[in-house]
Amino acid sequence: MRPEIVNWIKQAAADMKTAKDCLTAGNYYACAFFAQQTVEKALKALFMLRFKSPPLRYTIY
Repeated sequence: MRPEIVNWIKQAAADMKTAKDCLTAGNYYACAFFAQQTVEKALKALFMLRFKSPPLRYTIY
């Protein structure tokens, strides 16, 4: 597996741990933020695994 995919997966796992810690502490806003970051990073890894390239970046005006 490509190193950047492994990095996205590791970062997603770290964010999930932080989200769980925030949930336990009752810090719900931070928990939601880190849960969203977890999903975003995991989806990037999945996209790169499936399509062999990073997702395109775009700007919303």
